Amino acid sequence: MKKYEKIKFKILLPGSIVFSIIITLFIWGIFDLQEYNFYSYENAKIENAKKTFNLFLADEKNILKSNLLYIAKDKKLQTLFLKKDKEELIDYGISIYEKLNLEFQVTHFYFINKNDTCFLRLHNTQRAGDKINRFTYKKAKENKEIFSGIELGTYGTFALRMVYPWIVNNEIIGYIELGKEIEHLTKKLKDVINSDFVFLIDKKFLKKKKWTEGLKMIKKENFFNWEDFENYAVIDNTFKKFDEIKNFLDMKNEKIFSLDTMFFHIKSTSLLDVQNQNVGKIIIINDITKKKLKTNNLIINLIIISFIVIIILFIFFYFFIDKIEKFINIKIFVEIENRKKKEKLLKESNEEFIAINEEYKSQNEELIISKEKILNNEKLLINLIQNYPSSFISIIKKDFKTKFVSGRRFKKLKNPDSFKNIHIKRILKKEYNILEKKIIDVFKGKEIEFESQTKNNLYFLYKIVPLKNSYGEINQILIIADNITKKKEKEKKLISLNENLKITNEKIFSSINYAKSIQNAILPDKLHIKQFLSENFIVFLPKDIVSGDFYWIKQIDNKILIAVADCTGHGIPGAFMSMIGIAYLNEITSKRNFHKSKMKANEILNSLRRRLKDVFYEGKDKKIKSDGMDMAFCILNLYNKKMQYSGANIPLILMRKNHKEKYEIQNFKSDKMPVGYFPKEKEFKNNEIQLFTDDIIYLFSDGFQDQIGGEKNRKFMSKNLRHLLLKNCEKPSYEQKEIIENTFFQWKKDKKQIDDILIFSFKILEKYGEVEFF
Repeated sequence: MKKYEKIKFKILLPGSIVFSIIITLFIWGIFDLQEYNFYSYENAKIENAKKTFNLFLADEKNILKSNLLYIAKDKKLQTLFLKKDKEELIDYGISIYEKLNLEFQVTHFYFINKNDTCFLRLHNTQRAGDKINRFTYKKAKENKEIFSGIELGTYGTFALRMVYPWIVNNEIIGYIELGKEIEHLTKKLKDVINSDFVFLIDKKFLKKKKWTEGLKMIKKENFFNWEDFENYAVIDNTFKKFDEIKNFLDMKNEKIFSLDTMFFHIKSTSLLDVQNQNVGKIIIINDITKKKLKTNNLIINLIIISFIVIIILFIFFYFFIDKIEKFINIKIFVEIENRKKKEKLLKESNEEFIAINEEYKSQNEELIISKEKILNNEKLLINLIQNYPSSFISIIKKDFKTKFVSGRRFKKLKNPDSFKNIHIKRILKKEYNILEKKIIDVFKGKEIEFESQTKNNLYFLYKIVPLKNSYGEINQILIIADNITKKKEKEKKLISLNENLKITNEKIFSSINYAKSIQNAILPDKLHIKQFLSENFIVFLPKDIVSGDFYWIKQIDNKILIAVADCTGHGIPGAFMSMIGIAYLNEITSKRNFHKSKMKANEILNSLRRRLKDVFYEGKDKKIKSDGMDMAFCILNLYNKKMQYSGANIPLILMRKNHKEKYEIQNFKSDKMPVGYFPKEKEFKNNEIQLFTDDIIYLFSDGFQDQIGGEKNRKFMSKNLRHLLLKNCEKPSYEQKEIIENTFFQWKKDKKQIDDILIFSFKILEKYGEVEFF
């Protein structure tokens, strides 16, 4: 019955394992459900915190708005501001500010002129006259109504700012701004929802000195240090275990963090300002120790109960199956055992017969294989002699005597077989000292290949292979020595040539990089451009290191001269052409020449064409050179916003708002001829365009639209470029530039750039004010 007694274990062990897996999955499901409910609860709590914070913020906005409306109605303040009497305005207004600061914690009080300069700060009367560029101010000025929002200040603190267009007799006389720091809202929010908060600002938006001054202003200089974290600076924190913040600083979403015997739910969210710009992150921390311990205790209790149930069931089924086994008929068991014995005897007889048959078959196959090896060895020797006609080939036996010798030196002998059965040392002589140890290693079963150099600078490639007999024993080896001296000499020459080419390339690239720095120095400085075209962007992507495309900008009194050009060729030739073009433009548009002739845009292109033809056109009897450039030339009058445009193969694109305040595209075609030699030459046309506020101008060479790429490996095309510009023209200039560059690289992918890329754009402002001449 021994075999039948094992039935218990064949049933119980798998059953216990399956039951354990089911229990484990059940416990895991409960744990997973608990975790899901827990995360859902904590996230709902965080969403509630956001709503509560927005309610607090709405209350603060209402307070600021009511104060602003009250201040704006003060007749005396209106009179003093219109008189620009700063001293009396301070005397009268300082008490208003102190009252606002005491009762409503207002920390900022501005009077701003219509030209965007700060007339007076009542909270800091020593500082005035600077430009106000904040987003809240720009929006209030643009919409001509109250605008508010949270903005990051230069001192690294967040302030709620509200700007009011100060209207007197239906005319805006200036702007009033109130603001207050919002740090107190963090503590207020913590008290309401019982969560901790850490506010971190990305250091790229801060300066260390200003941030330190800001901490002193809010009396927190002893709480935080600039070096606390690598990329972030702390502006507020309610979490007591401050040193642990670094452990979850790089967390992207949420996680559970254990500290000592406590557990915390940590969630990170972006810190956005009024422009919806991500300036840092908020880390929200909830103490979940009680909930976590409760969940852990539940799991432990379930495991203990499940373990007890498994043991009870195992014992019960063990005795139940034992009773079943006793019902098995002993006679049936004996019959089964007898049949098994007979089957075993029959199987042993069959196996013995099969073994004898296999032995006979193996002996027969071994005889056939031995014959094949003999034939194959003869074929191998013939192939070796044919493939290595000038090499030394030898087969030697274990006693180091030769069995076979072949090679150039033995071909002249009438009977090379005379070298058989002589010691290999007599043939190899000096080379034998190199080979002796290696031959011994090969007889041990190791195949070897190596190079060797003789004293007279000859190189040989040796290959030594063990040869086995029909019993698998190594009784001889094969030696092949190939003279590779000429190959080595070629390799040395090739290495030397590569080194020379590398040095030459480095010199060429050094020269081109220096040419790039010269070209960059000649191109207009972007800071100068921003003085009179503050809303602009330039996409400048040379095909090679230097570019044949260039942009040129010059100011003469109240006029801005703009050129965007695409020279013949690219790289070094194109760069030289661009320098020639810039030099001639500077000469033609010198202040004396420009005022003297009152040049128009098309006349400047005509004059530039004459100069280029003098350089590159060699006469009727000589070769005509096609060197020149495509160009768009514009003259913008800053006073009346009228612009002249003349184009040589480069069009002008104008984006203008329609009656529905949606941008539409207007195309101004260029003349289909270059600035240079052209068979059907004629005068360039001059276009006069009246521009209006918010109009956007685009000038570009053909490099972007001609780029090969995309899934079908085609050109980008001009219509797709125009659609891309129209789709994104309402976005800020820096964002447009980023979108255009990303679109280009996504289109191009791993394809080669075929031409230089240049796109220049600027937006027409409502008023330009005073512009520094240079």
